[in-house]
Amino acid sequence: MDDIDEEMLVRMASNTTIYAVICVFACLMRRRSRRKSISYHPNTCQKEKIVSRARHISRVFNGFNESCRSYVRMRPHAFEKLVSIMRYTGLLQDSRDVKVEEQLPMFLNILGHKTKNRIVRSHFIRSGETVSKYFNKCLEAVGHLRGRYMKQAPNELSSGIAANQLYYPYFKDCIGMIDGTHIDAMLPANLVARFR
Repeated sequence: MDDIDEEMLVRMASNTTIYAVICVFACLMRRRSRRKSISYHPNTCQKEKIVSRARHISRVFNGFNESCRSYVRMRPHAFEKLVSIMRYTGLLQDSRDVKVEEQLPMFLNILGHKTKNRIVRSHFIRSGETVSKYFNKCLEAVGHLRGRYMKQAPNELSSGIAANQLYYPYFKDCIGMIDGTHIDAMLPANLVARFR
């Protein structure tokens, strides 16, 4: 009698295990088929956001004469060239939702105007996380361009500085300017005397 009960318990356990495996497999197959049938169709609210974004970008680049220059600190032709360089070198790529033509204006506007994340977020109707993500991607991409387009000045000391005792001790390690360009710097009032 005990052998029959034991045999019955083993049979019930194995049947339960087989049934559980079949249920899990059926659920996975159903979930997988549901995922395949779902396609991305933006609802009305999302469509309005997409249209507003496109209008904003169009206004920046096709608005009045200086709108592009005042928004991203570049002329439209220079901006298009930058976009093509970023794409050609593979430093920036279009994502499913954000194209390079939108990534760069967000980045350049933040740099050119010290714009806060929340302001750019409202202009482009994006989340703060998205703005931050693409800002960092663009920053990294621009960092990779540094070697191609910026040339360090030679490490030679000007004879005017070397011969003058007023300048030499203070400017003996001065490396000069980057690519012959002077960069205007604004210092806090308490530091101005130190860098004069």
